[in-house]
Amino acid sequence: MAISFTAGPGVGSFEAAPLVAEQTFGRPAGELAELIIEYDPHPPFGTGTVTNAPKPLVANFEGLMDEMIGHYRKGAADAFGGSDRKTDNYDLHVQTDDVAGIIQSLGLSQYILLGQSMGGKIAQILGARRPAGLKGLVLVAPAPPTPIGAPKEQRDAMLESYQSPAGVDIALSILTAKQLSSELRKQVVDDTLGGAPAAKSAWTQEGMTLDISGLVGKINVPTTVIVGDADKVETESVLRRELASRINGTEFIILPGVGHLSPLEAPSELAAAITKGISNIG
Repeated sequence: MAISFTAGPGVGSFEAAPLVAEQTFGRPAGELAELIIEYDPHPPFGTGTVTNAPKPLVANFEGLMDEMIGHYRKGAADAFGGSDRKTDNYDLHVQTDDVAGIIQSLGLSQYILLGQSMGGKIAQILGARRPAGLKGLVLVAPAPPTPIGAPKEQRDAMLESYQSPAGVDIALSILTAKQLSSELRKQVVDDTLGGAPAAKSAWTQEGMTLDISGLVGKINVPTTVIVGDADKVETESVLRRELASRINGTEFIILPGVGHLSPLEAPSELAAAITKGISNIG
């Protein structure tokens, strides 16, 4: 069974994905996952590029993905504008189309979709479409299906915080419950400032206010929600109210003392929780 991972804005969850693959299938799978998503800024295994990856691993990758590589690079669903795809359309439904296209291009007959933050909202949209092969959802601190209650002035301030290192530092004081290392803080700043302006604007001005509450009731696969009990952005109480009431049988896994950026604050705990969520799906 394959695992597909969508990322949230600003920092994403790219480091968590290879760690989940390692814990679930072994280190070779983690190394291969890192190479497949071409993650190099802070790679857990140091295999995020063909230059750094061992030749046997590259050969394995090419053998598995020979016909797909070119299409994957063009169609990769980077939710925050870091791919080489040129677009100004970051509508969540369009990004969901992108994710569905990648899954189709991979020829996956069975898969579990993981989404974090904004990526969790995209995962909800895709789940509501009931695509063939989808076996379950694992949502990590997902944006709820209902619109955020913040007025436009507050959303404008959020967007402004994405524009400077000082602004990102202020945002981190809200996003995190645990102190990040200087290296991780720099990663957050670099990733946030490097996001496409259209993508950052689309999330704060459109994605946050998009109401998909009428769709999520159509989700008919096992769903696990993972959230930190110190998350000030997507709180446990709100997610229980908005998701458990709409998706039958939703399971919750709570991460003690963790804020919104669990992939950075508690990667090992998150990996274990995701693995548990996957095992619950069967």
